[in-house]
Amino acid sequence: MERVKYINLYTDFGFERLFGTETNKEVLCNFLDDLINDKGRIVNLKYITREEFGINEPAREPVFNFHCETDRNEEFLVEMQRSQQKYFKDRSIYYATFPIREQEKRALTWGTALKVVYYVDILGFVFDGSTDDDDYLHEVKLMDDRGNIFFNKLTFFYVEMPKFNKSESELETNLDKWLYLFKHLSEFESRPTTFEDPKFDRLFEIAEIANLTKEERSAYKNSSKKKKPKE
Repeated sequence: MERVKYINLYTDFGFERLFGTETNKEVLCNFLDDLINDKGRIVNLKYITREEFGINEPAREPVFNFHCETDRNEEFLVEMQRSQQKYFKDRSIYYATFPIREQEKRALTWGTALKVVYYVDILGFVFDGSTDDDDYLHEVKLMDDRGNIFFNKLTFFYVEMPKFNKSESELETNLDKWLYLFKHLSEFESRPTTFEDPKFDRLFEIAEIANLTKEERSAYKNSSKKKKPKE
């Protein structure tokens, strides 16, 4: 029987283990740097709890997985959605207002500028209105009717994973490599030379099944049983 070496990052457990803890925040920093294509922009992250975020009622919790801020006083909402969501665009716009509204609770005055907010969503589906081409990454901003950026402090990044079908030999950027790992890491028998960049060292370490505790293996097994998205 073939023994799997690495966890599937495209599970709730894998996603949270990779990106969702203080001890692994360097991995999330590297990913976000490559996503927004601004090297060295994110030096450090602070994770913000739901309580700090002013969210106390479970029925009203947003669906994003992580909320964090950088030492540049910018905020990131990072989420993975594996299955189609009704009114998906409406929901993402609504959830992006949480950190903006929270700034008012932190004694915002109109002599103070709003912080930059990034909303990052890794999707297991193709959203309504998206074309059938290979354009899997969408950067969305508030624009005027002439195509000029009206407000540059709110940016949405949507990654439609079903459209990402590059082979290992076709990977051109570090972002390509991240997305390839999301889809294929659990298929690796060892670490390919393509991913020898030191920025991936921690990822391969925490993703190795041999490094999981008994409790973590059980949690991963349960997470892996969830229905996989159609690709």
